Amino acid sequence: MARNSPAGEDGDPELFVTALVLEFPPGGGEVRIVDRGHPAPLAVGPNGARRLATAPGLPLGLGGLTPDGDDTTVHPLEPSEVLVLHTDGVSEARDADGVFYPVLERLAERFAGERAPDPETVVSFVRADADRWSTQSDDDRAILALSLAVGPDARGRRA
Repeated sequence: MARNSPAGEDGDPELFVTALVLEFPPGGGEVRIVDRGHPAPLAVGPNGARRLATAPGLPLGLGGLTPDGDDTTVHPLEPSEVLVLHTDGVSEARDADGVFYPVLERLAERFAGERAPDPETVVSFVRADADRWSTQSDDDRAILALSLAVGPDARGRRA
């Protein structure tokens, strides 16, 4: 999650936070996502990388400005895929020419053809690659990678 406010820590009642809420139902094979203004998750696997389309709502703290609705999206996940979540500090890192870091494309280039990327390797790659890309690091950069738990005791849980 990323905390955002132009007023800072002064008790401003208009503080808000972006978030993704993920649910991994029993039995596995899919993820359910509620998006509150956060960068969309990515799935990385042997076939490259893809952005998981979400139905973005307003950030938490601003929800009173929009009607309630069902904004959950459901996406299938293969056991060989890694789910990647990141803050906007990753996708908005800029090079010397002001070009944003192309996280989806860089993940696709690096991990296409790999049988099942290791989540730690994915995180290490994005962190180092975004640092090399960027000319400055004044924004937070957080990355989380999750993979399906496999084996008889997994019962659809995430590792």
